[in-house]
Amino acid sequence: MRELHQLFTANRALAKSPQLTRGTLGELIARSTTRAGVKVRGNVMAIDVETSPPAMTHAISVLCDVVAGPSQLGRVVDIATAVEGSHVTISLAGPPTAAAKAPPNASELLAIAAYVIARDGGELTCFGGGERFEVRILVAPPL
Repeated sequence: MRELHQLFTANRALAKSPQLTRGTLGELIARSTTRAGVKVRGNVMAIDVETSPPAMTHAISVLCDVVAGPSQLGRVVDIATAVEGSHVTISLAGPPTAAAKAPPNASELLAIAAYVIARDGGELTCFGGGERFEVRILVAPPL
């Protein structure tokens, strides 16, 4: 029952107008990977970012879901992060064969994710036909 309540709360948050707020990159990635049901290999920088958390969590979870592939591939995502000026780049890569087994609606899912990321001042780039994604999101200004 608790999980169902959390799901309803997350979906209600998506219906509200987006507001950029400060949060840690680690929390954003943890929520996204949990939502997508994937395991993560790699380190996430301890840095504050400025996003609309419910929408960005959904966008990154969609990317993780697509890049991880079906369950028989292990659902593992390799992650790397790097700061470049006013943005942090998040690199997401899955098993090499996952791109060939993408869900039939992957292009629509990626279009929504790209829109959300761009709306929050970021950018989504795809490499290798969906084998790797790079997401650039805003670093939060110093306090």
